[in-house]
Amino acid sequence: MLYINTINLFRTRYKARVIISFTAHTFEQTIICIIVYIFIRELIYEQNKPYLPGS
Repeated sequence: MLYINTINLFRTRYKARVIISFTAHTFEQTIICIIVYIFIRELIYEQNKPYLPGS
C-alpha cells in the first residue's frame, strides 16, 4: 500500500513539475529540446553517412 501511495505521489509531483516547467520555462526548454533534437539528428546522420549511397 505504501508502494502504491509512493507511485501516486510521484505521478502527481511529476505532473505538477511538467505543468510548472511548461508554464514557467517553456521558452528555454523549447530551445534546449530543439538543440538536443538537432544534435541527435546530426549524430545519427554522421553515423549513417558511410552507408548512404552516392556520398
